[in-house]
Amino acid sequence: LEPKSNSSGLVAKPLSACQPANISFAMADATLGHRLRGVSVFFLSTTFADEVLAAGFSKASTIYDIEPAFIRSKGEHIMCPRDSRLGSAYVDCVRGQDNAGIATHMLSYTWGYSMLEDIIPSLEQYCDREELDPKRTYVWICCLCINQHRVQEMSRTGQKVPLEEFQATFDTRVRDIGHILALMSPWEAPRYLTRIWCVFEVYMALACGSAVTVLMPAEQKRRLCEGLMAVEGKALPRDAVYKAVTQVDVEKAEASDQQDLENILEIIRSSDGPGVERLNEEVRRCLKGWLVEAMESQVREMLALNYTPKEKAELCCGVAHMLFDAGHATQAFDAVSAGMQVSPRGSQSHARLVGEEAYLAMKQGSTLTADAGFKRAKELHAECGSLESEAVAALLDKTGANLRKMADLDGALEAFNEGLKIRESLQILDTTNAATLLSNIGFVRQLKGELDGAREMYERSRKIREDSNTMATPGGALLVASMAALEELSGNVEGAANLFKRAIEVREQTGTLKTPAGAVLLAMVGSFKANQGDLDGALEVYNQAVTIRRQTKALDTADGRKLSKALDDVNCKLAKQESLGSTAKLQKNSIASEGEVDASRDAQADEEGPPKAGGGW
Repeated sequence: LEPKSNSSGLVAKPLSACQPANISFAMADATLGHRLRGVSVFFLSTTFADEVLAAGFSKASTIYDIEPAFIRSKGEHIMCPRDSRLGSAYVDCVRGQDNAGIATHMLSYTWGYSMLEDIIPSLEQYCDREELDPKRTYVWICCLCINQHRVQEMSRTGQKVPLEEFQATFDTRVRDIGHILALMSPWEAPRYLTRIWCVFEVYMALACGSAVTVLMPAEQKRRLCEGLMAVEGKALPRDAVYKAVTQVDVEKAEASDQQDLENILEIIRSSDGPGVERLNEEVRRCLKGWLVEAMESQVREMLALNYTPKEKAELCCGVAHMLFDAGHATQAFDAVSAGMQVSPRGSQSHARLVGEEAYLAMKQGSTLTADAGFKRAKELHAECGSLESEAVAALLDKTGANLRKMADLDGALEAFNEGLKIRESLQILDTTNAATLLSNIGFVRQLKGELDGAREMYERSRKIREDSNTMATPGGALLVASMAALEELSGNVEGAANLFKRAIEVREQTGTLKTPAGAVLLAMVGSFKANQGDLDGALEVYNQAVTIRRQTKALDTADGRKLSKALDDVNCKLAKQESLGSTAKLQKNSIASEGEVDASRDAQADEEGPPKAGGGW
């Protein structure tokens, strides 16, 4: 391109990393005007950050705040190298190889984030963690790399980009850059998940095989992990994280431009598109993987910092819970072991970790190991003088659950009631842990045949969870499944079916269906279907549960063996049905009558005994 003269008739000379008006295209670097040109992390953290503050904005100013008067105005009097018209994208005002180049990464974010507090620090941390040169790490950021002057022109004139062009441009950008950086903040309710562009960008990157890395500002990661240290609360931090994951729903997402919203939804719903449910599930799966990675790395970092042994123990226990719920048992045990290494033996924090290790053993089906661990943890708390504490109340909840698994229902009720008394004395009966305790008491009463007492406990538990907005969590799914089993016992088949369906939905939303806990739920549903005579449906659900247990290496456990037996029983019943059907056809004119066949089935049912609600799971 030929040099353009400024108002004095002289060719402009390069003055700085971010040029003023009427720059010379001839003096520009080779990437100027390239559709994938991005700014370097180095440029953002130095020149860009300095100029934002010099323009009178604060560190907390969002993209919405700085775009009109700072980002857009930067290229107002500069000729665009892409269409040779006045008004340039911000990125085409930047000069020098250290400051701009072909994008190595694409940032997926919202304009509600702060460039100086959210975006730049996260990119700096990413470069540091991955040992990348900030001067050669170029990021495509839409507010800087799309010509905002042309966006405003189209908005004023009502022009719309054709859907085919819209999709082709977007697909090509994601594929050609090849690495998406998705920025999540704040941790308890990421604004990212409410924006349709963000959710769609992550899905497209996953679909085309591009890398997706989730970033979170250091301050947000610190707040998340400190929140995980909480033992009690109306809504524990891990519940907030599950809630954030369940909020992924592209149909409820928003966009600043209505045309963008309509275009993206049309692409998703088209015959060639992924469909809403598939897209939501893929993005949730990605977030689940990020949570595991973030928790593991943050435990390592925070154990090295100046926190008390008690705080470190609580952090490790909270992270272990999340890892186990996400189906990562090995990493959960590793988190507890890491906590034990920094907790003095004989301390309350050490007792807490011993109890957590026992809880993980129970979740894996090792009830005897868990029983010994719970007893030892209680002894340690007694030695520390901490028997009347939140930690011991939680320990007794888990002890009772384990005794129930061991079929010691009276022992389970004793442990639960002891924990209930501690909660009453500490006035912590409105927490999610209290909701779990009440649910457990209800389940034991249900097993003892005290259906009215069970229903009362379930209702109290449900009210706490609804008040704290934690029904859409793994604990909420467990409560709903228990309520479904109770409805089945009470003869309310339709109510039971609806509750089982809801429990599965919550497990899917929280990414915990394909875990051992999810397999237990599916086994309950399989038993329900078998009890209603739907053997084909039972077979399908049981096979799903077996697949999950095989994938999570939890098939060779008490619950896994019970599941295998239930599956065998259904297969035998189906084989008998098929055999009876064949015999009936062959002996159509023989003395074998329908009455005799029915009598045979009745005898078989009498031999097997009456069906159990939920299969006793």
